Amino acid sequence: MRTVAIAALVLLLLAATGCTEPGPGQTCAVPTQTTKTEIIRDGFNGLDLLLVVDNSPSMQAVQGTIATRVLGMLNALLNPLPGSPYPSMSDVRVAVVTSDMGLQWGHHEPPPAGAMLKGCTAFGDDGAFQTYAHGRTIGLPEGEIPCSSQAQCPPGWSCDGVDSDWIGACDDTDDDGGIVECPLLDTDSSQLADSGSLPESLLGCGGGGGGGSRRTESADSDLPLEAACLASVGAQGCGIEQPLIAAVRALDRQPGFLRSDALLAIIIISDEDDCSMNGDGLLVSGDLESAQETDPDNAACAKRPASLFAPEVIGDLLLGRKRGWVFLGAITDVPGGRYAQLIDALGGWGQVEKNTDSGWSSLTETIMKISAAPLCGSCFEMSLEWDPETRVSTCDLVVAASSGLEQRIPKLPADLDCAKAEGHVSKEALGWYYCEDFSEASEDACSDGRDNDGDGLTDCDDPGCEDCRVACGKEFPNATGKECVPSCKYNIVLTAPALELTRAHSLFVRCVRGFPSTDPNCQENTAATCTDGKDNDANGTWDCENVLDAKSRERHMADPNCCPMSVAKGNRCVVDEQTFENCPGTSESKLPDACEESAKMLGCNIATE
Repeated sequence: MRTVAIAALVLLLLAATGCTEPGPGQTCAVPTQTTKTEIIRDGFNGLDLLLVVDNSPSMQAVQGTIATRVLGMLNALLNPLPGSPYPSMSDVRVAVVTSDMGLQWGHHEPPPAGAMLKGCTAFGDDGAFQTYAHGRTIGLPEGEIPCSSQAQCPPGWSCDGVDSDWIGACDDTDDDGGIVECPLLDTDSSQLADSGSLPESLLGCGGGGGGGSRRTESADSDLPLEAACLASVGAQGCGIEQPLIAAVRALDRQPGFLRSDALLAIIIISDEDDCSMNGDGLLVSGDLESAQETDPDNAACAKRPASLFAPEVIGDLLLGRKRGWVFLGAITDVPGGRYAQLIDALGGWGQVEKNTDSGWSSLTETIMKISAAPLCGSCFEMSLEWDPETRVSTCDLVVAASSGLEQRIPKLPADLDCAKAEGHVSKEALGWYYCEDFSEASEDACSDGRDNDGDGLTDCDDPGCEDCRVACGKEFPNATGKECVPSCKYNIVLTAPALELTRAHSLFVRCVRGFPSTDPNCQENTAATCTDGKDNDANGTWDCENVLDAKSRERHMADPNCCPMSVAKGNRCVVDEQTFENCPGTSESKLPDACEESAKMLGCNIATE
């Protein structure tokens, strides 16, 4: 037999989206289950939200709606309404800058002599964090801010008209036309709206809650109103909007805003495309002056793209200032354009929405989905297989980088009951474990038809479900809704080192279950079956090589069965001679991907003797 070596930990190629799919012309009539979750962005402890608001004259008509929509976004993050699938966030900071960078270009270069434009200074606001003085007021509409309690309403307003879904609207009890006084900014810089961190007792990762940092009480914070006040920047700024480079400049001027363990989300609110200038061609051409008179929608910028920062350059600048991922959201009526190009440069992490209620809601939900993920674990939508002997899930947790490289996270043995598992797993170990919440105090536990806590009562007949009023579909007189954990019965819990390893990457759960068959057509162990492009044994993998082709959407892992091997002494894999027949072109110096898959499955190394 020939013996060849590879490392035990193998990085695998797999697409970052979609499930592993069986090959064409499958002949086996046996069931195969291949499960992969949607992308889990996990490991962020807090949210740093940078709002870049267009304050050019063309924004005059929509400035009045920005405060209300920013307030609604922050309410959703800190005080989600009943029925929200996301927990409230524990640590949020908000800063606001304007799109007004004046007529500067490049990296803080002043405009050339003679370059002038009405309403524009040399450097504009220059990426400075906006603030406001004591006594500032803003106007908010009555009856348009959804609420379930006073927590979502401005001070002095009431939550009226609460319906059977426990949702009403905020009304001004003082009847002063919706004018609200802005709260004082109580932070060190006096420019940040900050929710503050919750006590450690509310951020714990144990106690039968499934291992999540779920906030179970409404946020006691002025943050939503502070953010709304900061975002009310008016419409007196420069008509040449440079929001992208303004965000970069803001982070350069205030580097302390970025926290290494928090998600950075940059939200641009503008009615025009970006015109971040990286050359003085626009300033000396005269295009800006003529465009301001005939077409104020940055037409001159679109005509001279060579004078602008390339979106790829902006992406590199942002990622260079923030380790990990940067999420870019754009609220604009400009389809495609430079915002969409920058999102592509950031690996597709972001979205462009129209300046409508539905657009804001969609963007807010995405931010909640990403940043409100539990600190210590992630809820899964279905029960995973669990081996009582090994005390680990039979599924795999996989981290995939944006490059497409993929690596399994080690499994840690634990009790299936989350309340017991937490105390038996070392938080210093690198790995993850699967557990189930056997309490009756989560939305899914209260609607699964099971007696989860073993007291003889099922779902909403159990007193533990009283607070899960939405799941129960009926009202309990003493229910507050604060203790109901949203959808957290099936838990995937990562230790601190695993969270650090996986921060800003995609996590997948893959469960591939094959079924043995005596039918020779249902085997993948010959030269013919290992080269026919079919998943003959219906195990979700096939042939000799891993395939990843995003354009053709052909993607699959090589089948370990195409590489017969046995485990010898010293935990070393011995490759069988049949491998070289099954996979033509194979040699001792070039083993097929099937061997890497097989070695990983067997947990051994292939070593040259």
